[in-house]
Amino acid sequence: MLASATAALTATSIAAIPPATAQDMPTGWCADRADLTVLGPSSETGYGTTGYDSPDGTYSPTPHAWVAQFARAADATWNTITDVHARNGAMIWDFLPGGRWPSTVAALDAIRDTQPDLVLVGGVFANEYLNNWDLAHAERNLRRLVTELRTARPGVDLVFTIYPDIDWPESRRPWADWAEVIQRVATDTGTRVIDLRPLIDTPYNDTEGHWSDDHAHLNDHGQTEVAQHVWNEFETWTRRC
Repeated sequence: MLASATAALTATSIAAIPPATAQDMPTGWCADRADLTVLGPSSETGYGTTGYDSPDGTYSPTPHAWVAQFARAADATWNTITDVHARNGAMIWDFLPGGRWPSTVAALDAIRDTQPDLVLVGGVFANEYLNNWDLAHAERNLRRLVTELRTARPGVDLVFTIYPDIDWPESRRPWADWAEVIQRVATDTGTRVIDLRPLIDTPYNDTEGHWSDDHAHLNDHGQTEVAQHVWNEFETWTRRC
């Protein structure tokens, strides 16, 4: 669907993206869309979509994985190269020095090497929420990651995505509390946010078949909806450059 990028994706934007300013122009996405990096947990690996078969829980560009759909569209439209460092189960601290997996820890070094124009951190706090992490600790990790990303690539544009509300029954805090912190960090650090909560309802209220049977991961339909929405946000932003 996204291979015909500009013709296929015309849905109305839900998450408002502010107009680009003169500060966007010299170094980030508005100046050059050559390279983009995606970090995230299973929401960015393609897990839950048909054909996902990564043996180590990392990214697999299945036909319906939202990151893969977006990457194909960005390549077709802007010749953008998308580098994905995502791992099932990852938390924000896994992308910092001392993280659990070489594939996530390597992300900062890769960003230093490739100097992407934009880094998208997807599924922020999804696994911290599921594992009942301390919210203040998670916030400190996110702020540190922003600092590390901007040190590795000065002038980079950053985007967070807020995952749809899973409404996890064992969670001690509502997802809204976590989303509020993501929004606060974004505001404080000049990071853009794409909030997916208005797009897709919780697994227990969803009537459109967006979720896998585990009630935690989006299926082919759900990830295609995300891909279309994120693409629309980027197109809107890019037209304002």
